[in-house]
Amino acid sequence: ELVRTAGTSLDVLVKCDTYDTEEFYLGLGETTAQLSDVPYLDVAATLNNGEIVITVVNRHKDKAIQTDVKAGESRFDGLLEVFEVNGSDIKSENDFGKTTVKTTRKSDIKAKGTSFTYEFPPHSLTMIKGKLK
Repeated sequence: ELVRTAGTSLDVLVKCDTYDTEEFYLGLGETTAQLSDVPYLDVAATLNNGEIVITVVNRHKDKAIQTDVKAGESRFDGLLEVFEVNGSDIKSENDFGKTTVKTTRKSDIKAKGTSFTYEFPPHSLTMIKGKLK
């Protein structure tokens, strides 16, 4: 089950390279914004009955980002399932009759302890699910 993130939303700390945006329009185009120090990794996590779901978007268009994922005061307990949504480039899309973005099941991560290391592919969404003690 790919889209199950029920439970308590966790406060995540993200330390990674950042980028500055070009000026862009907001809403109906009446206002513009320009952002600084936007992290390449956008992370959300939930905890529900001992199961953690970590969702990571790597915004970088061509660079994989390797990072340590830490459980804080808890411990990862066994195999973590990994799902990835990605396409061949940032212009990939899903539309009627055209599907170039795929969801794939990746190899499980063996994680027993307080952290593990993972490399998030460029322009991808990755979901990691498993148990915490």
